[in-house]
Amino acid sequence: MPIAPTTPLSLIASVNLHHLREEFDELEKNHGFYVDTGAWCCKTCGSADAWEEGAGKPFVFWHEQGEDSLHSDKSFEMPLYFGVAKEDANNDEKLAAVRKIIDVLEEHNFNCRWEYGNLQVAIIVQMDTHKPCLDGEDPDHQSVDLFVPKNEDTKDFCWNESEEDLDQPEGTFNFNQEINDGESLKDAILRLDPKVWRHITHYQRIIDVGWCGHPVETVLEIDQAGGHAGSGESLLDVLNQEKDQ
Repeated sequence: MPIAPTTPLSLIASVNLHHLREEFDELEKNHGFYVDTGAWCCKTCGSADAWEEGAGKPFVFWHEQGEDSLHSDKSFEMPLYFGVAKEDANNDEKLAAVRKIIDVLEEHNFNCRWEYGNLQVAIIVQMDTHKPCLDGEDPDHQSVDLFVPKNEDTKDFCWNESEEDLDQPEGTFNFNQEINDGESLKDAILRLDPKVWRHITHYQRIIDVGWCGHPVETVLEIDQAGGHAGSGESLLDVLNQEKDQ
C-alpha cells in the first residue's frame, strides 16, 4: 500500500530505501529469497504473503507502517522481518537466512542490529548510512510524476504523453513535481495552481539518485486509499479537503 499522502517525506529515508530495495533485489536474484518492499500494511499480512507467494523459500520484508514511520522517526531505524516459508524449517535454516540478510546489507554499508539467536525479533536496520548527494547539477531529490488529461487548464504541463507499455494511464500526459525534504506529497501538489491539480488522475512517486529516476511505487489512482491496510485517506480525499476550504 502507498504511505499516507500527508506523511512528511525525508530525503535521507528515501535515499536509503532506494539502496535497500537494491539489496533486496540481490537477495532475491542471487540468494533465492522471496522479498517484499513495503507492499503490505503490517507484519501479519506481510508474513502471510511470504508464506503463500514464497513457499519453500527464505524471505525478508518490511511493511508500510515501518516505512511510514521511518520518514518521521529521527532515529532512522526500521525493522525487517524474516523467516523460511516451510513447515519443517529448522532453526539452522532460519539462522542461515538471517546471516545472509545481514551479510548482504552490511556489504553495502547498512548497519544492522539483531539479538543473535532470537528468531522472534526483527532485524533493525539503520536507515541513514547512505547520505544524499546534494552537490552538482542534478542532486538527489524526491519527486512525483503527475498524470493529467490535456485541456485548457493543463496544456502547459503536458510534458510527456503517457505510455501504456509502462503501465501509464491511457489518454493522459504526465509532468514531474519536486517534493522538498520534509514535505508531504499533498503539500508538494498544493504548490501547483488549483486549476492544474484538480485534473490529476494518477501519480507515481520517484526518487532521483545518481542522475536517474527510480519509481518508489507503481502508478496509483488518485482515489486509491493510503495509510495502514488501505484504510487511510487517499490523495483525492486530502486534495478535496482543500477544494472545500
